[in-house]
Amino acid sequence: MENNLNFSAIELYSRKALNPFLEKYFKGDKVTGQEILLLSPIEQVNLFIIQQLFAKWHEENSKLKSPFFDYKNANVQEALKAFMAKLSQHILVSKEDLTPLVLQAISNAIFYVMAPVQYLEQKYFQSEKKYSSEELKNLFKYLKAHPKLAIYLKEHSDEWGDKKGSELITLVKTEFGNNYNDIVVENNLAHLLNGVLPVNPSDFHYAEPSKNKSNTLTDNFQPEQLTINDLVVKEQKETPLNLHTKNKVVDIRSAMSINQKIMFTKSLFNGDNAAFENAMSLADSSDSYEKAVNLIIDHYSIRFNWEIDSLEVNELFDLIGRKFYPENFAQSVGI
Repeated sequence: MENNLNFSAIELYSRKALNPFLEKYFKGDKVTGQEILLLSPIEQVNLFIIQQLFAKWHEENSKLKSPFFDYKNANVQEALKAFMAKLSQHILVSKEDLTPLVLQAISNAIFYVMAPVQYLEQKYFQSEKKYSSEELKNLFKYLKAHPKLAIYLKEHSDEWGDKKGSELITLVKTEFGNNYNDIVVENNLAHLLNGVLPVNPSDFHYAEPSKNKSNTLTDNFQPEQLTINDLVVKEQKETPLNLHTKNKVVDIRSAMSINQKIMFTKSLFNGDNAAFENAMSLADSSDSYEKAVNLIIDHYSIRFNWEIDSLEVNELFDLIGRKFYPENFAQSVGI
């Protein structure tokens, strides 16, 4: 199901789970690095928080430049290295500063658990960048949720030094395939997330039709032979979405049918037409699908209490996705 991942559902769930997560696991005013490692029972979330902190640490270190001082001097570099190493042992983060890191960590953990190979390709490796063995070891130490994959990556980090990201992905796909996942790992994450905000692994995937069903007219008159997922996909195929969005969307509102506009306004914006119009303006003015989805989720999902498994939410984000990735999102609704 890896290619059927519903990224809008992941983003929406992550944002709805953020405050419950912080309320449950963040105690006191600030946390140390060691406390972050043990912040929650969801180890992969904790590790992705730490990874972001060290990325910021390296970013700040790289900014140490001056027209008056020679930062490239060997003695200065050695002193800086010792200083930064000592600083890394004294992490202290407030709740306010940790919040965006937690949000990203929850989203990344779900993505990685549900589709590890896709995650490595899209979020971990830069296609043309060459990675040293040391860089790979530092990257791989944050990946623990899939033990089999984690062991494989660790065992090959030395021999993979100086390879491009595209080459690394090819090696991983050769070993694990494009769609590697582990139902045990998925269910374990869902069990832990349920302690924060109830969810099912299937909520993060688009519904798929049963592979055992024929596509004849007769079957359409035998509902007892259809699964829930069959009915959901059948309903999605019969909506006006297919008639209005086969080509790339330029203006999201103009690609909607009148019925869709009424449905979205009523179901997702509680009849508030101004809120709906503003949301579509935000999406249309965004330069990427991720930014469009994040803006809409930030402004409206909590305000109007959206459900991550809502057909209306999925259809709206499919439509937005068609503006940026028309071919990918055409597949999600079976066009």
